[in-house]
Amino acid sequence: MTHRNLFEKAKPELLKALAQNKVDYPNTGAYIENALKENHGVSFLPYGVVVDLRGIASQAKLKFDINNPWAWFEDK
Repeated sequence: MTHRNLFEKAKPELLKALAQNKVDYPNTGAYIENALKENHGVSFLPYGVVVDLRGIASQAKLKFDINNPWAWFEDK
């Protein structure tokens, strides 16, 4: 059984916001994308990545609760 990484589990709205951020800020976007691809659970993400995700979601007018980042990822 293979486990999907967080990038693969990300909901479409978050992926769209990440793609736009990667265009606007290539280095930060690549860093965030790599962190999501390297981790299988939100609990393993560095806090700074979670904060950056909140900023990306905010710019995209998406609600991102820093206390519940799991909401932007599918369980399946």
